[in-house]
Amino acid sequence: MWLRSKGLVFLHRPTRQRRSCVLAGAGQSSRIFRLGAANAGAAPGSKRRENLLDGAESLESATWHPAKWVWGILGAALRSPEVELFTRTSVQRVEREGEEYAVHTDRGIIRSRHVVNATKAHTPTVFKNFLGPFPNLITTYKEQGIHLEGGPASIKSRVGVSGPLAWFTRIASGGMVLGSDNTAVSPRRAGRSEPSRFITRYCCATVVTNWENAPMRVTHEWTGTTSTTPDKFPVIGSMDGRGIHIIGGFSGAVSASSFNAGRSIVFRILGVQSDPDYHPDHFFSPFRFTDPARYGILDP
Repeated sequence: MWLRSKGLVFLHRPTRQRRSCVLAGAGQSSRIFRLGAANAGAAPGSKRRENLLDGAESLESATWHPAKWVWGILGAALRSPEVELFTRTSVQRVEREGEEYAVHTDRGIIRSRHVVNATKAHTPTVFKNFLGPFPNLITTYKEQGIHLEGGPASIKSRVGVSGPLAWFTRIASGGMVLGSDNTAVSPRRAGRSEPSRFITRYCCATVVTNWENAPMRVTHEWTGTTSTTPDKFPVIGSMDGRGIHIIGGFSGAVSASSFNAGRSIVFRILGVQSDPDYHPDHFFSPFRFTDPARYGILDP
């Protein structure tokens, strides 16, 4: 997805399983796998005396819809005559050309004075020309999600539950969404949907162990990719000291904080002082990793 406003190009390369949401109506298909009928933990039984996840519940944490949030912001932006949206456009690489940048896509080249990199796990491939000072800036991880029908009635909707190796929530339609995994993968595999049946079975077994036996029919399983940095804190700022800006490394938690991160980048592009500055360079700039006194010498 491209969002261009005069000299600013906003790049966003969503993972494949989310592309049908972001590019709604563009003919992109979602790579979510449908499974045949299967039951886990269907034998009758009583509720466990102890739930190892007691105290891990978070009220209302599973009720926010990130895609609707993005659609709302994008819809507001497109009301401006100075904003253009390019769908079905794959970003291949970005290069510097004098005082401008050339963004190479499968539909041609777009040139701009500023580029905002929000590609997250795709940063090592799309922006590899700007990673010289910090080659290990972004590491790509695979996460898995599962949707099932049924499940224990004691799991209430609008309550998120996070355990040490999995997370769970019941949705308003009556089914459940749960997931796990945090496996490092090659950046070339970012965006691929490669679910593991072992992880699906493990998550279903965890439900039975911590709540009660109940019929569960798995309908979908999928994977997405997240990204993190060497110190597990996000990077927000310039990648080259000029016009390449980055918002990334949120370890999958970008939805709740991306708005303020984007606001900080826009203020810097416009030369406007943000008061307060929620993302000072000392803490958030990628150049913090070039200081060996703070982080040591990173492996090439």
